[in-house]
Amino acid sequence: MVATIFAVSGRAGSQVAGPPDRDVVSMFSVCHRAILGFVERESAPRPSSGTLGVILAQASKMVYHYSNMKTAGESKELDSTVNTADGVVASLREMIASGQFEPGERLVERDLAGQFGVSRIPMREAIQQLEREGLVEIFRNRGAIVRMLSEADVNEIYDLRVLLEGDAIYRSVKRMEEETLARAELVHRLLGSANSKARQGELNREFHELLYAHCGNERQLKAIKELRAQVERYERLQHTLLDDTPSFQVEHEAILHASIERNARAARSLTVAHLDSARRIVTRRVLAE
Repeated sequence: MVATIFAVSGRAGSQVAGPPDRDVVSMFSVCHRAILGFVERESAPRPSSGTLGVILAQASKMVYHYSNMKTAGESKELDSTVNTADGVVASLREMIASGQFEPGERLVERDLAGQFGVSRIPMREAIQQLEREGLVEIFRNRGAIVRMLSEADVNEIYDLRVLLEGDAIYRSVKRMEEETLARAELVHRLLGSANSKARQGELNREFHELLYAHCGNERQLKAIKELRAQVERYERLQHTLLDDTPSFQVEHEAILHASIERNARAARSLTVAHLDSARRIVTRRVLAE
């Protein structure tokens, strides 16, 4: 990959082969935040061309590119080691999320094994995994049934999310690096201009993950991810949430500002309020079905 580095004077610099160096990215992260801070303090128009605009645009691209490089590399390594059961789980999960399997529909192990071209053993393992994830229920006489979230499910999920995510951002804010804040600010701005549900979902997820990343508890982060996924897996619920992206952006702005100010208490209370907003939206949709 070739990344073009622009000098501060605005003239094009040399082309550097390979991914950008962490130190260079850190420099651009600071540059990115400094420029935005200057523009906001001086009430100046946001630059769209000229030297300042070129630097800002290039910094944004480099920081966001770097933030995704490691994740992309890890994904490729994981993909190469996925076994049959994992592959079936992923496919069934997507089919449930997209509505190809309706709530209440039976998942017949024998039929699905033939459809996927696998034996019944990995299919059985896949369905059991979906049960652990809360996507299906297994009954003795009826087999596996696709389930939909109930109002009680929604409240249980969001009660836990409030506890875990409120605590995560409270502890993370105190340890957060400047580069992480710069990346979160960039992702927030990109989310504001995203024009597809898939892109909005990806950026929304990354925004929160960045702000929780320094909480110091990997098990807590894993639990947060799993709880969020229990709602996101249902495409219609996720789309309902993403329809409110403009109002959520106002809440994101406040959370980000509190994080930049290192105000852990405010960041926690704003995150809890943000989750309660999402809870109300999801609950209304579940009750309407």
